[in-house]
Amino acid sequence: MKNGFNEDLFVDSRSDGIASFGEDNQGEIFHIDIVTGAVSRIEPSSGGSAVAGPPAKLSETGCFAELGALLTPAEGVLPYDIAQPFWSDGAEKQRFLSLPDDTAFTVDKDGDWEMPAGAVLIKHFRVADTNIETRFFVRYENGAYGAYTYKWTTEEDAELVDAEGEDVTLVDGQVWRLPSRNECRQCHTARAGYSLGLETRQMNIERTFAQTGRTANQFTTFAALEMVQGDLASLPPFPALDDVTADIGERAQSYVHVNCSSCHRGTGGSQSIWDARYKTPLAEKGLCLTEPVTPVTDLQPEYYVNPGDHLSSSIWWRVHIRGAEQMPPIGSNKVDSQGAEVLAQWIDSLSAEECE
Repeated sequence: MKNGFNEDLFVDSRSDGIASFGEDNQGEIFHIDIVTGAVSRIEPSSGGSAVAGPPAKLSETGCFAELGALLTPAEGVLPYDIAQPFWSDGAEKQRFLSLPDDTAFTVDKDGDWEMPAGAVLIKHFRVADTNIETRFFVRYENGAYGAYTYKWTTEEDAELVDAEGEDVTLVDGQVWRLPSRNECRQCHTARAGYSLGLETRQMNIERTFAQTGRTANQFTTFAALEMVQGDLASLPPFPALDDVTADIGERAQSYVHVNCSSCHRGTGGSQSIWDARYKTPLAEKGLCLTEPVTPVTDLQPEYYVNPGDHLSSSIWWRVHIRGAEQMPPIGSNKVDSQGAEVLAQWIDSLSAEECE
């Protein structure tokens, strides 16, 4: 079966994970879908040429005209910004995208963007004025997805990280996780649309375009350039987390969406079935006064969200701590103190009636 990720030939793009494998009397291998329970036979991919592996060095990708403190994209690679970033241990980020000629991102009714074949997303990380990592997320011509990353080893270039990933210690003693290919797939799932951050509420912001020096709405500009197609409704952008003029509930629920909704998307998923998506009304998220599958504290009661009391709310604890029970579960070794504070203020301001 052809898969959603290029390396996993047995995972169909409609599957969220493997529950079990089995073999019949004829020696055929099957897998059971963890969500639907469907049984599928594993077969070799039936066509298409093999996809070449990523280059050994970032400089060999052809995506950048200059490498340095700030990356200068090559022709055809466009920088972009988002309204509210995913928590990445306080790193500074640059983001880039590239589309093949005569293609566009497809926007669905919820504002989620699907990458066309051949599209590339790039995210560059800096910590303490030092280049640390540059990640790629690509959709191959055969429709499969791939994720890989480069570790900066000098000020001039970065080297491809092995599929198993790597931990590196920064100058201040902070441990930084260079994710494995499998870790990338834990968040870049079929149910989440594979690409993360590409959605109208994230992209519908003002930004200055370096090519022209003009400031304009990014979503409107992309639409004018025919880089997006489908449902082009102009959804309001997520508020910045530190925008104290914005409603605390808007800030908190957009934060939950950005940081949790790749996994927590309601029933039908392999995670606990609360729904982190911004579009889902609070009363329907399955958060308020709902006991967690795995409690974080010894408090009784403990709920995902206990209105008026963040100290007995699992969702706050998981952001507030690091370790086996932290959220996000991988790729972070530092607490997002600002995100935790926004969640605490929101939970403490809630009444039970608001959750109904």
